[in-house]
Amino acid sequence: MSAQAEDLLVFADESAQPRDTAPEQPWLVLVVDDEPDMVAVTRTALGGCIFENRPIRILGAGSAAAGRTMLERHPEIAMVLLDVVMETDDAGLRLAQAIREELQRRAVRIVLRTGQPGLAPERDVILRYDINDYRLKTDLTAQSLFTTVIAALRGHTEITARLQAEAAAVLANRSKSEFLANINHELRTPLNAIIGLAELIDGEVFGPLGNETYQGFIRDIITSGKTLNETLGAILDVANFELTNLKLVSESLDIATLFQRVVTPMAPHAERAGVAIATQIAVSLPMVLGDGRRLRQMLLNLVSNAIKFNRAGGSVTLKADGADGNRVALTVLDTGIGMSRDEIAVALTPFGQVDGSLSRRRDGSGLGLPLARMIADLHEGALDIASVPGQGTAVRVTLPTAPAPTHKAGAAHEHVAHEHNESGKFGTSL
Repeated sequence: MSAQAEDLLVFADESAQPRDTAPEQPWLVLVVDDEPDMVAVTRTALGGCIFENRPIRILGAGSAAAGRTMLERHPEIAMVLLDVVMETDDAGLRLAQAIREELQRRAVRIVLRTGQPGLAPERDVILRYDINDYRLKTDLTAQSLFTTVIAALRGHTEITARLQAEAAAVLANRSKSEFLANINHELRTPLNAIIGLAELIDGEVFGPLGNETYQGFIRDIITSGKTLNETLGAILDVANFELTNLKLVSESLDIATLFQRVVTPMAPHAERAGVAIATQIAVSLPMVLGDGRRLRQMLLNLVSNAIKFNRAGGSVTLKADGADGNRVALTVLDTGIGMSRDEIAVALTPFGQVDGSLSRRRDGSGLGLPLARMIADLHEGALDIASVPGQGTAVRVTLPTAPAPTHKAGAAHEHVAHEHNESGKFGTSL
């Protein structure tokens, strides 16, 4: 045995940690070195050592190729003490790279242990390779070797726990996604059938009902079915936003067209509620960059809330103007019941209801504002709310503008004759 190896054998025996309980599965530490003495010395230095009630077992390999074989054969290897110069001057470095990139062993701790530092300078190796420590063979006494190994095993334990948690989270998300897909199918299919059949009966396609009371019942079924369908859709949307990193289909969007696609379907709801709905678009406003379907969904939710929490004779205005930092601000203004600061915080939480009593006058799932904020966040935008109880609410969303060419919106567009006379009341406070 070499003098260097003899030096390594001089160590204090107190590093061993005997336990009263029976040891569990051993830690596997692989020594890859073309000097047989290094394997023997390491095994001697760590013999009898126990960490977290598990003994340390040394495996040896005399070449990088043999080391890779051992790693493939023993996936539970926690640490590799790796020489650099073996079959070639960089055999150890190539193996370190293969452990990370080809074998995908992220949790294995790699400690380079070289006797020829000139061939593998520490600075270059640390920067270029994903290793966890760099040691010279001459510096590793038995005690320092023990310390290095225990530190590496601790690191292996921590990263293994993190990787297991990540894998469990991915599995949980996949299971939740499959569950939501099943719920979507199992609930939506019969619900749509109920709505469709009720509409056939309401239309008296196959003959008259013969009783006006039944006609009223059928219309209640249709209304309730559609409400339930919308609520289910909102719940699934929130769940999908929280589970997945949704990809946006970004495009240049004309604001007037976007507003029109919101006002048209919402106008009948506004008319039934006795609420006027209008749009205002600033002159020379550029196009918005975003996902048209998602932004329409966001505005539909905001306008629906503005109508629902309004009063007969009130108004709702969709307003677009410029914002700081080459951005566009889309604002939904209403003259409704308004909210206090505490109520705004509640309204922004999923399923949050400002009026949570069973006797509350307005229905809804409490998902409109949370969904709107999620969509704004996806667009790297921001959603702000200003509200005065008894006077109204302004929900303002800032979005990035599309690259040139810009769109000349012309004079303020107005799709309904009634203009919101108090449109500046809340907009200036945001």
